[in-house]
Amino acid sequence: MTILTAGRFHMHLRESGSGEPVLLLHASSSSGRQWRDLQAALQDRYRVAAPDLLGYGGSSAWDPADELASRDETALLDEAVEHLGGGPVHLVGHSYGGLTALRLAMEGRVRLRSLTLYEPIAFWLLRLAGEAALYGEIRGIADTFRAAFARGDADAAARPYLDYWNGPGAWAAAPEGVRAMLRVTAAKTAREWAPAFEDDTPLAALAAGIAAPTLVLHGGVTNATTRRICGLLAGALPHAVSRAVPGAGHMGPVTHAAAVNAAIVRHIEAWSRGEDHRIQGSRAMPAGLAGGFPVQPRA
Repeated sequence: MTILTAGRFHMHLRESGSGEPVLLLHASSSSGRQWRDLQAALQDRYRVAAPDLLGYGGSSAWDPADELASRDETALLDEAVEHLGGGPVHLVGHSYGGLTALRLAMEGRVRLRSLTLYEPIAFWLLRLAGEAALYGEIRGIADTFRAAFARGDADAAARPYLDYWNGPGAWAAAPEGVRAMLRVTAAKTAREWAPAFEDDTPLAALAAGIAAPTLVLHGGVTNATTRRICGLLAGALPHAVSRAVPGAGHMGPVTHAAAVNAAIVRHIEAWSRGEDHRIQGSRAMPAGLAGGFPVQPRA
């Protein structure tokens, strides 16, 4: 267990193994423990770190009166990358963690060996793509969450949120421990909507800035919003492959961990000991990268 500090915040980091560094970023309302099976699968060959993002797990608690900026989260992740040797790293992110990984990559904050994104919540891409219906759908979920939290009703915030990502009735069926966790972390989750909507980075800029080989994953039965975002990213990034995980939804890394983890391990292994793509530039994607699932390399 490692504690990293940047400014007024600290971050709890679970790390194990040795070799090329792998950094795993979890979804909202979760913690680095989300990746424990993937960490176990990688740690014999890689140095794997799974931080608790701010407001989760053992990292700094979130004060609703405090105004978190995206740079607070990324500053701690800069420390994590330096702790791992400064890169290049294999970077993996899911949902809000996927958004954070995408931000690190597009800002050039980390030298990448490879990038894996499972349904990153880059909702501004829907707006820029003219997807008014999809953008309005997810904006409604976000506005409901933030309004309910603002009036002090964490249950009314979390109920439609959990149902949207996990299917109708998910809140009603959830154990009380899950509901309690959602209440405790609601302040941080409420703040995480903003960077998902307020960015204006176009796909062309993402394509120009991210040269690393990228695996874009989505659930086979996921929401249309994140499926469309994955399609936009896979179609724009110059060295991306796209894959659907059969039967999975947005929480595939938890509900379908074996299939998701296997795909991530194959992607990381395919790009181990390759060039530093941020410096060396592009490289052709290898044929047959994925094995069991269909892969669509960008032409």
